[in-house]
Amino acid sequence: MPVPCRSRLARRRFAAARIVVNRDAAGPLAAANAAAHDQQLAAYDDFLEALTLLDFETMMRSLDRFRALLRDHMALEEDVIMPLCLEVWPEARAELERIDGDHRILQRSLAAVHDALGELRAAADARRTLVRWLGVFHRPREVLEHHSLRESGQLYPRLDANLDSDRREELAMRLREPPVHRGG
Repeated sequence: MPVPCRSRLARRRFAAARIVVNRDAAGPLAAANAAAHDQQLAAYDDFLEALTLLDFETMMRSLDRFRALLRDHMALEEDVIMPLCLEVWPEARAELERIDGDHRILQRSLAAVHDALGELRAAADARRTLVRWLGVFHRPREVLEHHSLRESGQLYPRLDANLDSDRREELAMRLREPPVHRGG
């Protein structure tokens, strides 16, 4: 029988995995944001699944879908949600800087995934190369999970508590919108 890992990192990950947004108790913004992040995580899981099969066509289609979901979600947060949050919660600047930092880390992580995919495609032994790059491929998922916990703990509950119902519903609808497909 395996012995459970007792490291600080393992305990932190286990604790984080137990934090779940109670969508019945959450306001419409917190619930819509959680649903958007679930959709992003599912798209990235599709990518990871195709990656393990070395199915490059499905892998790229799934990664493109994830990127579109993430790009549009981050744009909405940076252009609308974060400025609005500062209006209703002026002390939020440090928290918003951390959230913006998460966005930058996600972008850098995806750039590293892109580089690793180039190496994987060119590799004589793709399976061995995949094993070497597993951490790089899993990093965006870890960052997104951490980011989701950060937002669900502070940002969206504050907005739900401080915005009128019409504004909450309008923003929740925008959070649930499918990504705008752009060229490139």
